[in-house]
Amino acid sequence: MYDMRWDLTEDRRYTLSNESLRMIRDIEEPIVITVLLDGDIPSSFRGYRDFIDYYLSSIRRRQENIEVVYHDPNSGDIRDVKEFKSFLRSKGIYGMSRAVSTVGAVSKSELFPFISIHDGKEIQFLDLLETKRSGESEESAILRSKLSFEAKFLRLLRNFNQDKLPEVHILGFSSRLIAEGLNREAGMSGYRFISSDPNLLLSRADSLRAIIVVVNEDIDRRALMAVDQLGLNGVPVIWFVDKFRVALDSLGVDGAYLAGHETTNVEDYFFRLGVKINPSLIEDMQSSKIPQVVGSQGGQPQTIMVPYPYHIKALPYQLSQGFALSNSPVLLKFAAPIDTLGGMSGMRKEVLMATSPYTRLRRSPVPLAFNKLRVLPQKEAFQDGVQILGLEVSGETASYFKRRIQGDDRVWFENLEWSELEVGEIDQVLISDAQVIIPPQGRDGRYSAIGYNIWDRQMYDGNTKLISHLLEHLIYGDDILMLSKRSISIGILDRVKWSSQKLLYRAYIIALPIVVSILGFVIFHLYRKKYYRDEVV
Repeated sequence: MYDMRWDLTEDRRYTLSNESLRMIRDIEEPIVITVLLDGDIPSSFRGYRDFIDYYLSSIRRRQENIEVVYHDPNSGDIRDVKEFKSFLRSKGIYGMSRAVSTVGAVSKSELFPFISIHDGKEIQFLDLLETKRSGESEESAILRSKLSFEAKFLRLLRNFNQDKLPEVHILGFSSRLIAEGLNREAGMSGYRFISSDPNLLLSRADSLRAIIVVVNEDIDRRALMAVDQLGLNGVPVIWFVDKFRVALDSLGVDGAYLAGHETTNVEDYFFRLGVKINPSLIEDMQSSKIPQVVGSQGGQPQTIMVPYPYHIKALPYQLSQGFALSNSPVLLKFAAPIDTLGGMSGMRKEVLMATSPYTRLRRSPVPLAFNKLRVLPQKEAFQDGVQILGLEVSGETASYFKRRIQGDDRVWFENLEWSELEVGEIDQVLISDAQVIIPPQGRDGRYSAIGYNIWDRQMYDGNTKLISHLLEHLIYGDDILMLSKRSISIGILDRVKWSSQKLLYRAYIIALPIVVSILGFVIFHLYRKKYYRDEVV
């Protein structure tokens, strides 16, 4: 019996991508893929589950080392169910509570939208659901999850094809806190983040794959030397730089603060690359909200949520390859505009992220006050246009320290057995806000996940997606990222088609059974008439 399939969709959505075919071809050891989204699942998830079934069956047909099994964590012996759920919790996997209606009663159950991959030595889990955005419907969140499934699955599969995870070293402000936060993120499981220093950087040059530098003050000279040398040696660098050291807590009890810019020792480093962070704060009408007290009732303060233009919700740009580094908003706080300078031959610059067109630039020093929020922002006052927030710079350049490494610094190089590079090809990214990557601290002293906004209590998963996709882009290239271009176009096509042809689809649904019934009746009637005529003859 042959299992033959044809993909007749115009966008080839049910055809495995070249990257999927290449990745499963590289699997040499048996792996078991377990789908936990099983059992009595809600109707809203069934289309997604069917899509996952089709994809997994397709790769299983092409790779005998893959086994796919299904397991409902809610079914089985009570003791087995408890033990399995306890195991899942130990791995950070928690079910979604939902109500189940039965005859005369409503009970609670759990849904586990996860799959796991196990190779006999380790097990890793993939969350099938994207973070639900504020005000987003469940249908839309599931559609986004479906569109991102293949790329997320391939990244997890790639982890099993590698002997060890690539090292990403973090330097600068809060490096240990950031490394711990990123290592906890499920979407970052393909990397090992290390809080580093200049000695560790140069001594691990053969194993590190990228460097993240977080700057809100002068960084150590030797740290800058190490980054400069490794960058020339082909190691990509991502810079998160605060031009203004300010936060909402800076306004204090009085609700006012004068924010001045910082001048750091990395500015000359950027200048030679043809890049400058201007000493202005950006106000953007596309912003998140913060709570403001507007009165009291019964002795209790009454608050409303108001837009705060210094907390920018930015969408990454579409790159020249045709995809964006994230399809979710990235939250930046008190960001400054990046300017590109001419006259730097050989350096390529590509905008990665920018504001909306409705911005206002405030030159340093900037007076900040809560009482100004009582007046809602008007478009007429926000006419400074699109401002660059993220930029990639690549090309051949000379060392920032060319002919300046002497004395103790040269001895330091020699002790680490590092040969000085004077020229090389670099690939570096600059983001003009360090808060993008720093886990926020609440008033209770606890740290939240990267991307969580303690003021509007929303999770901005665009922050972690930006970091993850930047690392993907710089370390592995764009093959998997290109899948997002295909997925986004499919999603847009689905929405456009449904909205523009909704009446036509409904007409098909109603008319098709009627037409088939009539046609069947006519064929039956003709056949019956012919049969009786033959009988008479």
